[in-house]
Amino acid sequence: MTGIDFIHRLILTTKSSYLFEMDQYSFEVDPKATKPFIKKFFEEKYQVKVESVHTHTKIKRKKQLQTNKTIKTKTKIAILKLKPGYTLDFQN
Repeated sequence: MTGIDFIHRLILTTKSSYLFEMDQYSFEVDPKATKPFIKKFFEEKYQVKVESVHTHTKIKRKKQLQTNKTIKTKTKIAILKLKPGYTLDFQN
């Protein structure tokens, strides 16, 4: 798995805007990504020091209309906490 492939999007919600003020950023990542891999990628790509990585997995259920079959999809949310003095620059 390469670095860019596992990041799906930056999450922009009301709660995440409060996290931005505390130098915490939330991303939707590939469910197979691990905490050490996420930490290493952001430290190398953005030249920041990551203090901690918190992840949680959300399971969404979608129904197909023509059949009664239920499809489960997984998404993983990663919240990065940066060390004091560091911020992410998204223009790189």
